[in-house]
Amino acid sequence: MIFHKATQTTFNSFVCYLLVYVGTAGLDARSNFRLGIRAVGYYLLTTCIAVVIGLVCVLTIQPGRLAAKPDESLQNPPPELEGSAIDAILDIIR
Repeated sequence: MIFHKATQTTFNSFVCYLLVYVGTAGLDARSNFRLGIRAVGYYLLTTCIAVVIGLVCVLTIQPGRLAAKPDESLQNPPPELEGSAIDAILDIIR
């Protein structure tokens, strides 16, 4: 059943692209160019709107604000966790 659904979705996508290709093939170059410019313009407009909405959400909600508080237990690590960078690299190999 899953294979049938995946095959059907792939086939529907292929038919959709084929219809768009056949539909635009009948246009002259100028009409096709204008249609392409409109499509790219629409894409850029919706992308800019999405970026603005994302920035407004991030600046309003400020995710991670509460998690960014420094923890005092991390300021002074216990002596058993202290080591050099060479020890850390050698621990990867061992």
